[in-house]
Amino acid sequence: MIREWIEEGGRLSRRATLGQRIAFSFAIIMTAMALIYTTVLYYNFKWVELTLSGEHMADQLHAKEKAILSGVMPQVNPGVWLYSSHPKLNPVPEQFQQAPLGFSEQESSPSYFIWREQKDGYDFMLVKDQTTFEDMEKIFRKVIALMAVLVSLSGLAWGLFLYRVIMNPVRRLSQEVEAASQASHYQPLAAMPRRDDITILAQCCDAALARLHQALAREQTFTGDVSHELRNPLNVIEGSIELLEMTPLTEKQHQIVNRAQTAANDMHQLVDDFLAFARDAQMLGSSTADTLPALFCRMRDMWTAEAERRGITFRTQVLAECGGVYSPVLLGSVMNNLIRNAIHYTESGEVVLEEIEDGFAVRDHAGGIAPEEVTRLFEPFVRGSAGRRDRSSTGYGLGLSIVMRLCRRCHWQIRHENIPGGSRFVVTLKTEKPESV
Repeated sequence: MIREWIEEGGRLSRRATLGQRIAFSFAIIMTAMALIYTTVLYYNFKWVELTLSGEHMADQLHAKEKAILSGVMPQVNPGVWLYSSHPKLNPVPEQFQQAPLGFSEQESSPSYFIWREQKDGYDFMLVKDQTTFEDMEKIFRKVIALMAVLVSLSGLAWGLFLYRVIMNPVRRLSQEVEAASQASHYQPLAAMPRRDDITILAQCCDAALARLHQALAREQTFTGDVSHELRNPLNVIEGSIELLEMTPLTEKQHQIVNRAQTAANDMHQLVDDFLAFARDAQMLGSSTADTLPALFCRMRDMWTAEAERRGITFRTQVLAECGGVYSPVLLGSVMNNLIRNAIHYTESGEVVLEEIEDGFAVRDHAGGIAPEEVTRLFEPFVRGSAGRRDRSSTGYGLGLSIVMRLCRRCHWQIRHENIPGGSRFVVTLKTEKPESV
């Protein structure tokens, strides 16, 4: 039973907030101290009761014995009885016959204190009614219990007060960090009034946020600049290909020019995608704190028309919400490559982009992938064979390799699974953490 209580207490403590743990810990400590103090006080009272009562009755009995042996009958106060085997005194009643020598207490109704001893061949016993003393003891117990409850309640109240004093700066800091993490630009945290651990934590959080926004800004600038710079050589390549097509060419040369034209178009589309993702990254934080819904909308705009042109359906589906803020450039590139492959390899049916609890998945109807090809699926220049409708338009086998490298860089996980009629690529953005003990 105690073990079950301890285990249940451990589970409750893990679910409780830091402030609640502080308040209840202080209350438990105060209650434990109150119980220890009241226990010590009670047993000290009992010890004083027995010691002082015994010594007092012994002194009284010695005085009365001396008077009796001197031939004088002593006076006895109300509630006190003197018994003896001496002929001038009443004999010991039957109910006290078993009382031992020295001080003892007979718990009956009423109860008595007894001091018994033998002197000069006579048995002497002094009996004292302790009803009044018991009444006082009951009052004392109630006072002790009341004080223990008051101490426990005051401990809980002080715990709540300390919770507010300790947790207010932490709560204020967490709110500022949450607001700053959702902002589209860097917002410095408010300065703390005192130099303590909370201040140091705030400075560390502020420095981390500053570095994060600087890294995002560098990524956006780099992506945008590189994409713009690539447009000029791409325009030159496309123009040269168009001029080359106007000249007399052999059949083999026409095939080479068509492949170059397809590659240039793919490169142009890739540059446009990076520019779009860079713009999304700049807007992130001003509209939503969740990256996936914005990217799902972007994917619908980019691929719905292409899927319809190929006679298939492209749609998005939310199976479970996956919150979180991720780089639109990197996550968009992973998502875009998987959808491009799925649409290019699917001859009929649909391609579905699914939001799941820990990430997203891309499901197609391209017939699946042979087991011998799955092991080399994410290697560079490896192209699948099943379900391919247009071998000249499916790229050079670098898409999944790029996806794998991006996932490794961002500590994401990607896996492939064959499903009836096709494949499903699952990208896990969140990893489970073991429950702390």
